[in-house]
Amino acid sequence: MTNFKILAKYSLIILIAVFFTFFFHEFSHWITGELLGYKMTMRLNYVSLTGGGEYKEFWENNVISAAGPIFTIIQGIVFYEIMKKYKNINFFPFLFLPFFMRLLAFTMSFNLPNDEARISRDLGIGTYTLFIIVCLFLGLLVYKISKKYSLDIKFQMINIILTSIFITLFVLVDNFFKIKIIN
Repeated sequence: MTNFKILAKYSLIILIAVFFTFFFHEFSHWITGELLGYKMTMRLNYVSLTGGGEYKEFWENNVISAAGPIFTIIQGIVFYEIMKKYKNINFFPFLFLPFFMRLLAFTMSFNLPNDEARISRDLGIGTYTLFIIVCLFLGLLVYKISKKYSLDIKFQMINIILTSIFITLFVLVDNFFKIKIIN
């Protein structure tokens, strides 16, 4: 019974971490577009120009694309530092999510380049260069904390499975209901 309670509590923390990470990643895209003078629409997993259209300047798309991953990288660094200071395993999903989210975005970019892939392509450094750098960096933070606290494979698998389930549900809800958070 205790294990189920611990798992249920930890599952809720992962769900909160998924919402937090996605919300602020997308919010970073949205606020950057708004600060550049565009009217933006934000959904759970998507930000676009309200009413469609194009950005006036080529570089603006890259700045807006960079805003989400920049927040996500900062989140990873902040929670890495928190976990270094406080041995509280409940912070781990907030460190793990930035890595896992960018890794999933990397794999999705083989079909439709997003964020780091668009920026890398536009900079002429290879479509996946920035994704590889970001994933390696965030993966290193997860690895170092996992090693420091001896987080075993069972714990890692729980994180991977629950995070995968929650992200899948999150994306499906967004795609099906197209919930506008900010319009």
